[in-house]
Amino acid sequence: MVTEVQKGTSVIGANVGQAVELALPFSGGTGFRWEASDCDGLHIERRGTKPSTGFGGRGQDLFIVTPSHTGDIWLKLQLRAPWQPEPAEVRKIKFEVR
Repeated sequence: MVTEVQKGTSVIGANVGQAVELALPFSGGTGFRWEASDCDGLHIERRGTKPSTGFGGRGQDLFIVTPSHTGDIWLKLQLRAPWQPEPAEVRKIKFEVR
């Protein structure tokens, strides 16, 4: 199951070792790309992008995140372009891991 990450802050419940697939909006050709900050307790794997099914539509940037211990773990995702010092957008997820 794919979880679409909304703007702002989200909360996701998960179990230790349970892989969670995250999807963020992606506009190909713009140079912007989502980056996940490394954090203790989460294994983060970038899955690449899934193109839009319609002409001019938005695709998805995909990540697989797997918690390694219980508790609340925060993940920060930033939409960045290499030529800009600051991210264009930041989304945060609190994983409530059982």
